Amino acid sequence: MIENRKVFNLTRLLFVVGHVAIKQLVHLELLEHHCKSKSSKNANKSLDDIENVTGNVDDDLNDLISLVKEKELLFGKNSLLSIYGPLVAQVCANNKVYNDLTLQIVANVTLCKFMCVSSEYCQSHLQLLLTILSKSNNSIIKSNIVIAIGDMAICFNHLIDQNIHFLYNKLSDNHLSVKKNTFMVLTHLILNGMIKVKGQLAEMAKCLSSNISDLAKLFFTELSSKDNAIYNNLPDIISNLSSSNTSDPDFFYIMKFIFSFIKKEKQYDSIIDKLCLRFKNNSNQSNWRHIGFCLSLLSFNEKSLKKLFNHLPLYQDKLHDEKLFKYLIDIVAKSKKISFADEFEKKLILLHSDAIQKMQIVDKLDSMDLGSGGDGSGSDERGCSGNRRGGDERGCSGNTRGGDSSGGDGIVGSGSASDKNAYVNDDKNANDDGNILSENENNDILMEIDNCNQPSSQSNVPVLTKEQEMEIDKLLVDSEDDNENHNPVIQSKHTIILTQKKQQNLEPKRKL
Repeated sequence: MIENRKVFNLTRLLFVVGHVAIKQLVHLELLEHHCKSKSSKNANKSLDDIENVTGNVDDDLNDLISLVKEKELLFGKNSLLSIYGPLVAQVCANNKVYNDLTLQIVANVTLCKFMCVSSEYCQSHLQLLLTILSKSNNSIIKSNIVIAIGDMAICFNHLIDQNIHFLYNKLSDNHLSVKKNTFMVLTHLILNGMIKVKGQLAEMAKCLSSNISDLAKLFFTELSSKDNAIYNNLPDIISNLSSSNTSDPDFFYIMKFIFSFIKKEKQYDSIIDKLCLRFKNNSNQSNWRHIGFCLSLLSFNEKSLKKLFNHLPLYQDKLHDEKLFKYLIDIVAKSKKISFADEFEKKLILLHSDAIQKMQIVDKLDSMDLGSGGDGSGSDERGCSGNRRGGDERGCSGNTRGGDSSGGDGIVGSGSASDKNAYVNDDKNANDDGNILSENENNDILMEIDNCNQPSSQSNVPVLTKEQEMEIDKLLVDSEDDNENHNPVIQSKHTIILTQKKQQNLEPKRKL
């Protein structure tokens, strides 16, 4: 019971403190207004000296009142309110300790009143207030903060304008009262020019399809009376609504209402250019349809239809979409009186059929299993092009690692150490059978093979001297005469030499 009594007394104290602060502010503003009205009466006098003296006195008085508001009321040594400034912030920041709902509501209202008095106090506690606005689940607290932010925007516009997105976020709040109060505050600030709209008008437009649609319609009707206000923000509205989670029926309803305020023919041409440019590098099919629908809401004359025709390369690859194609055909159908409308329609139909055929071909290619060609590992039974690792059973063109079983075109020179061992074993077997080569000659051949396999720092093709070429030609003649015995070392050597000689014919020789 005692604890409840303490909470109740603290709640009453904070309410009185906040009310005194706001009344002091009102008193100072009335005093400032009275001084200005009095100085305006004195300004009717014709004496220049009196006017100069009066002007100086008014400036000094305004500076004094501003100083009292900024420094004396909440931070002065002799001010009673300076004691309660930190206390109010502490109660609002520690809502788990001071968990009484009524206390929290009153404390937040008092904090907002203090922030309306001094810009210094407002700047130091603005993040705390915005955090409470974002995280609080109580609709009364959020509504009070929203209304107070509207007052702060009038007093300290430079502080609120930087954080205005927190206010726009409350347009999608779950509580109807918060959403309604936010929309009314923003309507007041925008229509009176207290804040500038910077792309957030789409959040206001979403309310056209919500349960506060009446307020939204009234706002856009009043906004349309401003000079090109809706026209200037139309591209941002379309872009933000297309990229958000707005459903197609809601998007169409919103755009149909907003486009009803676009009535100047000069604006049509600019809108067509901006909308058609959005087709470029846009892969979102839903965005195509939204752009097409917006184009269909415009009234076309010969000049504007010509612009749409000239922008055909920007959207011709997207005509396979049936809904986009339908919107464009409807535009042409409503412009039949224009001379080249029939030509435009035939062009659209032709491009539409071509785009559909291309899409069908792409779908078929995607569904086919392309198993041949490209890099692979293992062996292929029949000839196929591409790089292969391992041995091919039948003639395959391309670079091959290891030896070919039959009819291979590949370069045999990139084999591993096991391939060289095979050469030595075959060489020994051939010598046992009485081959024409001695052991020293076989060793020389293997050394030449190793030299051929070693890459050069300047070129990939090893260059032979004249003496080596003469020795190779002699070996080739001897091997061609010997039709009965075929040494595999000689055959491998032949393949290397023939390849080298072909490549040497294509490249300039260099000295070893």
